[in-house]
Amino acid sequence: MPSPTVGDAPPLLIGVDAGGTKTLATIAQPGERGLFCVLGQGLAGSGNPLSAGVPQAVDAIGSAIRDARASAGIGAAPAQVAVIAVAGAANDAVRKEVAWQAERAGFAERCTIESDATPLLAVAAPEGPCVGLISGTGSVAIARNADGEILRRGGWGYLLGDEGSGYAIGRATLRAVLGQTAGEELVRAACRAIGADTPADLPRTVHQSPQPHRLVASSARCALELAAAGEPSAKAIAEQAAAALAGLLKEAEQAAGIAGGSHPVVVSGSVLLGSRLLRETVCRLAGVSTERLRQAHDATVGCLRIAATRLETS
Repeated sequence: MPSPTVGDAPPLLIGVDAGGTKTLATIAQPGERGLFCVLGQGLAGSGNPLSAGVPQAVDAIGSAIRDARASAGIGAAPAQVAVIAVAGAANDAVRKEVAWQAERAGFAERCTIESDATPLLAVAAPEGPCVGLISGTGSVAIARNADGEILRRGGWGYLLGDEGSGYAIGRATLRAVLGQTAGEELVRAACRAIGADTPADLPRTVHQSPQPHRLVASSARCALELAAAGEPSAKAIAEQAAAALAGLLKEAEQAAGIAGGSHPVVVSGSVLLGSRLLRETVCRLAGVSTERLRQAHDATVGCLRIAATRLETS
């Protein structure tokens, strides 16, 4: 079926993935067979209203959309539908506040706010049982059953949860360094990642940072890289993180009533996508075959699929 048009021009769709570390916006036009013609993308800072605040999150979303418009060279041409996936938007009050400010900002004629995990399911499968798992700065699992009901586990932020996230891995790494249980290689790598001269400087460096949770999370990468290389203390940290993520995934499956099924499992987030060791360990601990595993490197694709569906039903 041909895509709907606005006048003589194809419609413009906006998909935004507003996460704890960065916000990515994509502007596209719908094409044939569920594909899209991407016109431009834009990048901004944290779009998580729980950690950055709602005004700052909406500012980041607006900045990313403006950059995407500039990249696309479309000026102020109106967009018909925007679907914005926001970390923390599973909270109804937060979602409504972000939606109100997004509507005032006029990002599109129709603007919908979704949780950051929802687009994963659109990437993996348009319908039917499916599970999504995110580990970036934070972590969350989301599952959909055969009735279309969606259940979440985790996603409470670093003060209350985020097990297996970049923050959790980074915190475990720094605690191992400070507790003198980390190997020498991990000690040196963690200090470099944080910008501390010695382990004794770590607490001061972290606590004086304007964004300490993001600084802590930045040390996750070196721990996972060393774990993949076989460094024992880093491997133990990676195994602990994988166990936490596998637990989240299984909790979401059980809540949705799809435990033990053969449904697809889609993973996303810089931590999971950046570490093959972590993905494989999560799959082993959760009993997920590699054939069922899918990777979502760009969550805005899921946002665009949702936007296209809403355009067709408008």
